[in-house]
Amino acid sequence: MGECLMWVAETWMYTRMRFSDEIHLLVLEAQAELSHDPSQKYYVARGLLGLGDFLHWSRDPYEALKVLYPAKSIFEERECQASTSECLLSMARVHVDLQDHPQALNLARLGLAKAETTSDDRLIHDAMIVLIHSLIILSYHDEALDIVGKWLPHVQAGGSPLTIGQILELLGYNYVAKMDLRKAQVAFEGARVQYSMESTRLGRKSKQRCSANLTKLNKGSEVPQTQRRYYVYFPPLAKSYRRKCPKRDWGTRQLQPVARLYAGDVILTT
Repeated sequence: MGECLMWVAETWMYTRMRFSDEIHLLVLEAQAELSHDPSQKYYVARGLLGLGDFLHWSRDPYEALKVLYPAKSIFEERECQASTSECLLSMARVHVDLQDHPQALNLARLGLAKAETTSDDRLIHDAMIVLIHSLIILSYHDEALDIVGKWLPHVQAGGSPLTIGQILELLGYNYVAKMDLRKAQVAFEGARVQYSMESTRLGRKSKQRCSANLTKLNKGSEVPQTQRRYYVYFPPLAKSYRRKCPKRDWGTRQLQPVARLYAGDVILTT
């Protein structure tokens, strides 16, 4: 019940950009449902993770970190690789908003490493986006290209249009930073095509941003070369709120292995 309520809250966050008392109460109810039994540490941590995402979304980053770090500790203790990765990536996004980019990069690296131990493609793709974003901000442009080169074929084979668009858009900005405007235009156009397939508000806003960047690049000759890097709009680090309870994420400390069907996943209670 609690995880389902948290999904409803995340859907609300994904489709509506403004804070409301209703969603706040819904998140608190979801956390209370997940945390009603303190001995069920996994569900307690899932509640903290959902609350942390809400606090970040509602622009309270310091409070978000206060609940995300304990959640990460619980997931690590129980060796829940997918949930640990998800928590690390949420923390990385918060540190990006706090302009602590070195810490965000460290967390993103750890998040991708954990994600790679799972079979969750969606989680791997999310981790890639956070990592590439951080690398570009810190001017590690060649490493960002290496990551895209390694993973883009994988994403194109099984990723959503939104995910593919996000990676191509970041690639476009990376090429602008390297002053390769022709390749940047190709990447932005590819991202715009992918965003056109996404009917969400995030997809529409992202498509508009790519179109604006292409317009700016077409007028790039009017701008001094040293300023072109800052001439296009850099994409925000948006999270897709279509979070799914990770599969096979109950860790190795399995006492009393009672199977329970929970939101489409078999979770072992302890």
